[in-house]
Amino acid sequence: MLKNIFKTWLSIKWFFTELFDHDPMTIRPYLSYSNQHKIKIKGRILEDEGEIDIENRTILDNLLINLKSFASDEAKHAKVIITYQDQIIQTFTDNDGYFDAEIQVNQKPTNREFLDWTSAQITAPDFSDKQGEIIHAKINILLPHQDTEHIIVSDIDDTVLVTHVNSFLKLKMLYHTLFKNERSRMPFEDIAEVLHELTLNKHGHPVNPIFYLSNSPWNLYEFLINFLKFQNIPLGPLFLRDFGIKFGEKRKAYKNHKKNTLNHLLQFYEKEKFILLGDATEGDTDIYLTAFEQFPDRIEHIYIRQAKEKLNKRVLQKIKNHPEAPIHLIEHSSDILKYRKNKPSH
Repeated sequence: MLKNIFKTWLSIKWFFTELFDHDPMTIRPYLSYSNQHKIKIKGRILEDEGEIDIENRTILDNLLINLKSFASDEAKHAKVIITYQDQIIQTFTDNDGYFDAEIQVNQKPTNREFLDWTSAQITAPDFSDKQGEIIHAKINILLPHQDTEHIIVSDIDDTVLVTHVNSFLKLKMLYHTLFKNERSRMPFEDIAEVLHELTLNKHGHPVNPIFYLSNSPWNLYEFLINFLKFQNIPLGPLFLRDFGIKFGEKRKAYKNHKKNTLNHLLQFYEKEKFILLGDATEGDTDIYLTAFEQFPDRIEHIYIRQAKEKLNKRVLQKIKNHPEAPIHLIEHSSDILKYRKNKPSH
């Protein structure tokens, strides 16, 4: 069954890849991050679709552009050169065009009144742009801050972005994904203000970083970044999944994406406390409670956004079964700040 689905997907992808013109390749750098000892870098090499005019797009434009994002033509096993300060690292893309790298560093946390970013230079020497120049890109890297009080990890779908993941046969979700764009998609009311508030430390400085954790595919990365920018929602590194049917260990990692990524962040920032945001539709409650059981002194708050009544009841039962956990089922984004002011009783 899975093999047949996979073959069908490959056929659809081939059709749309052949339907559209073949473009030069480009480097798509993903927001990256670091602690005092390591920098984690991720990006992808794929076809350059050029600049897209968001303001004047029709519904048909949205459909074609969104379909094309899922039919990307990637550079497999391509050489990638990463330059950071005096370090030069060589790596290669995988079968889907992704590259990852870890750079060893010895850096002090920054101390300004906001989060600092540094950058590395990415070069793909085997590919040229439309002007015949070797393609390159700058990748931004979030630096650690000495006055960070907690790290925010937030789900996106139906936590920040209205997605309708739990709609009948996911039809509403499919409609919004295919026929809308970054400016026509809606965030939850007041979520931008609440997330900005969470980034402030006790001195009112925005030095608490945010990371976004989602089961959405990497094909939606540009869309999500543009959505966050347009809605004035705090930017931070995104952790998404590779699109497609997986088998064996890759399927296991695909299924446990959120759990594995959260565990990675808790170990990568081993001294920081965390605030976790999710919703009642996709298993966030179980993932976050597992994290609390493993790191009870470091999970400061867990906020789960309400969904359908049946799912809400399940979350409430989980809360009842874990009275020691700082977990709350919220109806509105502003409830997060109310619970923070009152301090959780658990």
